Amino acid sequence: MDGKIYTHILDNNLLKIYNEKYIFQDDNDPKHRSKIVTNWKKSKNIISLDWPANSPDLNPIENIWSIVKNNVSRKRTKTVDEFELCIKNELENIDIIIVKNLIKSMSNRIKQVIKNKGDWIDY
Repeated sequence: MDGKIYTHILDNNLLKIYNEKYIFQDDNDPKHRSKIVTNWKKSKNIISLDWPANSPDLNPIENIWSIVKNNVSRKRTKTVDEFELCIKNELENIDIIIVKNLIKSMSNRIKQVIKNKGDWIDY
């Protein structure tokens, strides 16, 4: 994926739910900080959270992807379409309590990252 594809994804998904009371969270992946993405965000008045260089532990989606990856790896899919459907089904069936707990953990995660000066934490 590159900045152009990422912008396309944001354009087709983020704009459906984003409004000025939100701060968008992505990380320092080069495609997230590319000129095309930065210009797109600016043109859409998307405010992004500043992100420490070494802190993937702050993003709860990493935990969600880990759960999805583990569940999908146990399934036998034969085609790309089956694989994509499997991923979508796993994402749709994530227990909302897990999501809420990950969100609630953000304050503690931020405190730990500050304590570790932006370095890795146990999440």
